[in-house]
Amino acid sequence: MRILKPTVTSLIIVLASGLILLTFFLRPSWQIGGDGFGYYAYVRSALFDHNLNLTNEFQYFDAHYNRQSLSYYRTPTGKTGDPFSIGPSILWLPFVLVADGVQHVGHVADPNPISGYNTPYQVAVALGTWAYALLGAGLLFLALARLTRPWPAWWATLSIFGISPLWYYLIYGPSMAHGMSFATGAALFALAVHFFKKPERTLWHALGLGALVGLAFLVRWQDVLIGLIPLATFFRGTLRRQVTEWCGWIVGGFLLVSWPQFVVWQKLYGAFLTIPQSTSFFSLSHPHLWQFLTSAQHGMFAVHPLLLIGLAGMLWAIKAWPLLIWPTLVVLFAEIYLNAGLNDWFGGASFGARRMVSVLFAFALGLAFVLSKAHRLWQRATLTAIIIIAMLFNLGLAVAYARGYLPLEAPTTLHALYTEPFRALLHLRQ
Repeated sequence: MRILKPTVTSLIIVLASGLILLTFFLRPSWQIGGDGFGYYAYVRSALFDHNLNLTNEFQYFDAHYNRQSLSYYRTPTGKTGDPFSIGPSILWLPFVLVADGVQHVGHVADPNPISGYNTPYQVAVALGTWAYALLGAGLLFLALARLTRPWPAWWATLSIFGISPLWYYLIYGPSMAHGMSFATGAALFALAVHFFKKPERTLWHALGLGALVGLAFLVRWQDVLIGLIPLATFFRGTLRRQVTEWCGWIVGGFLLVSWPQFVVWQKLYGAFLTIPQSTSFFSLSHPHLWQFLTSAQHGMFAVHPLLLIGLAGMLWAIKAWPLLIWPTLVVLFAEIYLNAGLNDWFGGASFGARRMVSVLFAFALGLAFVLSKAHRLWQRATLTAIIIIAMLFNLGLAVAYARGYLPLEAPTTLHALYTEPFRALLHLRQ
């Protein structure tokens, strides 16, 4: 008799407990900084200044972190721009409002020159990111359970947290958008599975699909691509007349949710559609595909090799679920290609291929399929051992980066990448 049942509740309890324990032992700083500062600036400006003039936010950022972003972010309209999406600020808003209440009631000390960056707001942003990531985990588990069985789905979802960059950014960088981009990607995948399993379609389904794609776009613009997966399963076996009608509702749902980003761009940049980083930010004609996948400097499969089992599992599952797997592989390759085409394909001070967090559901899908095919005890035991070793390696790697055994912002070697994590684990208590 199994003590732990594979349910959404048990999964979220285990994941939340793991996050709390890791936070307690690793004691990360939850300052709102780095890319997270740009994501948070919108809600801070709206709540405290009642506008979208981000000048004082980035003045504080430059002074606090010794940066020169204010001049770099100047827009053609002469305003202070923000190269980050507005979606995370919108999703954080309920948590920030609670923090604001705590700040006013508790009179928490605030040493900063402008309000909104001290402890209550740091905790609110972190817990908000955790809440959305855990919601995404629940949706991913439910979707995988409909395709395989509860236990493979449960282990695949749990594993994808432990063997990927996701948990690192929930612990060390919760003010970044990765927890939320994971959630929106998982939600779109769950919707794709729903359409894959259920033949019924209504206009409300079309509207909801468009709205969810709009939310993914708000959180991370390029994740609009993930919408291709539920679109593929939504439109299977439909008539031309229905396609025309449903497309209108899908576009309507998208615009209903995504309009804040277009309004912000128009206000700050003078155009409803723009590339805030400028076209020099990427070069799609010369992507660094090999480096992005295999480099010791945050290469996806070099840093997180167990994702290869997930990829192999997807290829194995093509015959079982072709309508679901092929669009997923197309989206996965498109995300890899786009991220490899960026000038900083390595993600700056990154932990692994952090920009691929939004498509982790794809690797979880393959991993669940592999686990579902492990019928013999020795097969299950072997896979479990491999997953546990990969989780420990990922933990050691995160500690090695966080404590300076490995450089976050400079190249390293494969030898150092695979040896320093174990040294970091041995000295974890020091």
